[in-house]
Amino acid sequence: MQHIYADTRPLDRAALERFCLTDDVLMENAACALESEVIRALQKCGRRGKEYRVLIVTGSGDNGGDGFALARKLQGACVLGILCRPTVFQALPPKSEACKRQAERARCAGVQIADNFENADNSFGTHADNNFGDDADVVADVIVDCLFGSGFHGPLSTEAKKIIDTLNKADCFKIACDVPSGIDARGCGTTAFCADITVSMGALKTSLFSDFAKNHTGKIITAPLGVSSALFQNGAEAAALLLEGVDLHLPERTRPSVHKGDFGHAAVYAGDKAGAGVIASCAAFRCGAGLVSLIHPEGRPLQGLCCENNQKQEKNREQAGFPFYIMQTENPPEKANLIVAGPGFGRNDVKRAEKVFSVLEANPELNAVLDADIFYYEGIKKLLERRPASRPIGLILTPHPKEFQSLLALCGFGTLSVQEIAEKRLELVSAFCSKYPGVVLLLKGANTVIGLHKSEDVKPRLYINTLGMPCLAKGGSGDVLAGFIAGLFAQRYSPLDAAIQGSLLLAAVSRLQKSSYSSTPFTLIQSLEEPEKLKRVLEE
Repeated sequence: MQHIYADTRPLDRAALERFCLTDDVLMENAACALESEVIRALQKCGRRGKEYRVLIVTGSGDNGGDGFALARKLQGACVLGILCRPTVFQALPPKSEACKRQAERARCAGVQIADNFENADNSFGTHADNNFGDDADVVADVIVDCLFGSGFHGPLSTEAKKIIDTLNKADCFKIACDVPSGIDARGCGTTAFCADITVSMGALKTSLFSDFAKNHTGKIITAPLGVSSALFQNGAEAAALLLEGVDLHLPERTRPSVHKGDFGHAAVYAGDKAGAGVIASCAAFRCGAGLVSLIHPEGRPLQGLCCENNQKQEKNREQAGFPFYIMQTENPPEKANLIVAGPGFGRNDVKRAEKVFSVLEANPELNAVLDADIFYYEGIKKLLERRPASRPIGLILTPHPKEFQSLLALCGFGTLSVQEIAEKRLELVSAFCSKYPGVVLLLKGANTVIGLHKSEDVKPRLYINTLGMPCLAKGGSGDVLAGFIAGLFAQRYSPLDAAIQGSLLLAAVSRLQKSSYSSTPFTLIQSLEEPEKLKRVLEE
């Protein structure tokens, strides 16, 4: 896991004071990190002319200073025996003292600096209006965005928007310095630079992990600024932790003498849309739960449901009817150690939702994974208030943003739009977990946020999972996640670990799909049978 910070400027100041560094030292290290990425990109790209062309777009602050320092380092350099020619497009004149110094140093090194592409070089752009009109075109091998940094608050000026739009149209490799220009401190924006790689200086920023930023950052790496990350971040309080591939810990049965009861019994409530419950049940079973029961609606056993399976020896039997390894029952089995409720309920089955709430209220030791439509029923607030907070209460909530909107309203947080929730994901998850200590909240999205407030902690712990793939944007993926979490929870993972590992497992199986669009819930589930690939794919 890596630490993520809401604001890294205090870390910069602390490094200057504790290690007798200077702004110049930090800036030179930032430029070195950018230089390494530019050279790596040039080594992979095909040469378009007699020399490599690198366009560096600078602003007026320290981010612009990083760009000028980079240009100086690249001036006269050779990559694979080919001359590298950097050109700086000075979109805004230098204002910070550090930026002014670096601009002067770049000039002394002979770096070409211009106020627009025409003055820089015809090969970099043409303009119908001597500005950045719709017909502007940029041709370069690499573009480095050093226009705005992490302190940008917006909105973008018309000119800045035109510049960014023009850069985004360029067919070349793109690198963002610290934060893609146009993304503010909350990770929000309307127009932003689209990078292939973002070099975050010193430490990771929360602004890089919003849903909006997801389409603009590309791969995110952290660059040291003169001291190791451990020293740079020492003593600083992180806003969240970034989950990585190495954090995935799959279930493993190491004792030779075991039985199914050792691995828990998950009971899944089916709703009117019973397929959602079937998907969650199959996912929990494949994920290692010893027993899984489906609590079918109104005592009616389910028949004829199709479960895809690519294994020939099981295909005919599973597709002929309900999965033979899932038991059916009218009530939670006595020995079940957790329930899953919400998938497929719909918003009108008040009787069924109230039954779930009454079961959990009557059995405070019973663990639960609550998902989907359960968050539209008023009983959820009463349940959260009455479950004891003095111990791990075994309650995991897994809403998507629209469901979280309803949950927040029912729990007294007011009426927020889905857009507001997207812009304040970390803040709202933290606030919710603070109000309901012991409850694990997993807010789904392009970047999944997981939160828990333990009684011994000053504030909630937040975790971010960025590893899922676009193939998950289909109906049924959330049911698979609920099943994965339930399967791990049944095997006595802690509530927090079950949520974290379930989310990592879903991300891993998403990366094993052969297509970005044709996967199904059951192709995701089937991928669990390749554990070595699961471990490897998240670390690539």
